[in-house]
Amino acid sequence: MKFIKPILFVLAFVFSANTLFAQNMIADPSTWTFETKHIKDNHYQLIFHLKLKEGWHIWSLNPGGDGFQIVPSFKIKKNDAVIKLGAFKEKGNAITELMDGVDGKVTYFKNKVDYIAELEVNNNTTLSGTYTYQVCDDKMCLPPATKKCSFEIKDAQQLVATNTTQDTNTAVKSEASSTPSGNDVAQANQTITSTKEESKSLPSDQRSNLMLIIEGILGGLLSIITPCVFAMLPMTVSFFLKRSKDKKTGIKVALQYSFSIVLIFTLLGFLLTLVNNKNILYEFSSDWRTNLVFFGLFMIFAFSFLGSVFGSSSFSFFFFSSSFFFFSSSFFFFS
Repeated sequence: MKFIKPILFVLAFVFSANTLFAQNMIADPSTWTFETKHIKDNHYQLIFHLKLKEGWHIWSLNPGGDGFQIVPSFKIKKNDAVIKLGAFKEKGNAITELMDGVDGKVTYFKNKVDYIAELEVNNNTTLSGTYTYQVCDDKMCLPPATKKCSFEIKDAQQLVATNTTQDTNTAVKSEASSTPSGNDVAQANQTITSTKEESKSLPSDQRSNLMLIIEGILGGLLSIITPCVFAMLPMTVSFFLKRSKDKKTGIKVALQYSFSIVLIFTLLGFLLTLVNNKNILYEFSSDWRTNLVFFGLFMIFAFSFLGSVFGSSSFSFFFFSSSFFFFSSSFFFFS
C-alpha cells in the first residue's frame, strides 16, 4: 500500500505531460499581417489581415449561437497623435449555419478575413496594441491567443493653423464661399435638432447601471426554479435547521452562510474585473481545465458521501496531484 501514492503521482504526471505535448504539437493555423492604408488627408485605415489553413475557422464579431464563442478583440494603446479611432469591422465571406455542439446558428469565417478600423491622426506616429483570437476546426478549438501588433504612419500632415498664411484675396474668397445659404441653415438646424433628440433618447449611465442591477436580481430569482437549484433548497434548509439547537440559531447560521457566498463571489468578480479583458469571466468559466477540476472535485464529494473508496485519501491525493500538473502545464502552454 505504501507504493500507491508514488504510482498515482507518476501516472498523474505522465497523463498531464501527454496532454501538454499533444497541445504543443498543434501549430497555430492562422497567419496575421498588419497594414496601414491611407484614405485622404490624415485619415487612415488600420487593417488586420488573417489567413487560415484549410479546415480551420474563426468566429465572427457577432457569432450568434449559444454565446460561448470567443470572438476576436483588438486593443490599440492610447496615443497622443490619434484624434479618432473607430470600432473594428470585419470584411470577408461570412458563413452562417448550424454547427454540431452549438445551440442555434453561428457565423464564422474560413480561409481569410480582414478587420478594419477608421483612424484620424494629427501627426506621424507608431501605434501599438494587442489582439486576441481563437481558431477552431470541426473537432476542437485551440486556446485563445493574445499577440502584439504595430502600425506605422509616416506620411501624415501635421495639423497647424494655416489661415494666417493666406493672402487677402484668398481670405475674401474663402469668406464669400463659406456664407451659408438658406438651405444650408435649414439643414444645419435640422441636424442640431435631430442630435438633441438622439441625445435625449440615450439612457444615462445611472439608468443603465440600475437596469443592470435589476436584471441581475431578476435573473437570480429565476434561477431558483431551475432543476439544479430548486432541488437543493429543502436539503439546504433542513441542513441548517437540524444541526442547530433552535430555529433562531439555524436562521442565523443560514444568513451567515448566504452572506458569505455573496461576499466571496462579489470579491472574486471584482478581482477578475481588474484584469483588462472583458472576456475573462467567460474564459475562466468555459476553460476545459477549470471544468475538469470542478468535475473531479464534485465527483469526489459524491463518492465520499456514498462511502466509496473514491473518497479515500489515496484517490484525493491522485486528484489534487493531477490538478497541480494540469494547471502547471497550462501555465507553460500559455506563457
